[in-house]
Amino acid sequence: MANYEARYLPHVYNAAQKYGLNPALFASLIKSESGFNPAAVSSKNAVGLGQLIPGTAQRYGVSPAERWNPLKNLDASANYFADLINRYKGNNVKALAAYNAGEKAVDRYGGVPPYQETQTYVSRVMQNTQHYIDKFGLHPLQGLQSIDVPSQDAINEASPQDIYNAAVTGAKLNSNFVKGVLWILILILAAVSIYNIVRGK
Repeated sequence: MANYEARYLPHVYNAAQKYGLNPALFASLIKSESGFNPAAVSSKNAVGLGQLIPGTAQRYGVSPAERWNPLKNLDASANYFADLINRYKGNNVKALAAYNAGEKAVDRYGGVPPYQETQTYVSRVMQNTQHYIDKFGLHPLQGLQSIDVPSQDAINEASPQDIYNAAVTGAKLNSNFVKGVLWILILILAAVSIYNIVRGK
């Protein structure tokens, strides 16, 4: 049986670096999308490592035939995911949900759509990211910078679903440092909520 992960993980890392992504987060996304199998095909005609659909491939200049090229597929997938993170101002939960369910669904619901598939997908990718932080030998802060520490804008715009997903993810990580950061975030979110309530009176 081919060891696809060992073969393509270095390329996943390089594509993530090219577009400023957290390599561990992107690797976990690829694991969930295709299991690192470049020949993976979904019922929705998504193909390859990043499961590119025709419309997304075309948006990033990838021809129908090139979707099957592992490196071109990875490059377009990383570019797309980076654009989603920028679109949602660093909110990785929303970006992952959009990668799975589409931007329109995330915009319609203001966060993770109430689809079981998407909720499971986001949770699985976030949870598995720790595995690739360890695999890549990343410093904990490198693993955190685009996973657990959102920008102030992301905090202000966070929905209850986002907060819940972040809390569940953090509870399953083993680092006391990570747990401390999450407690700080919860306190910040509570303070922001109280401030908004007082300001609205």
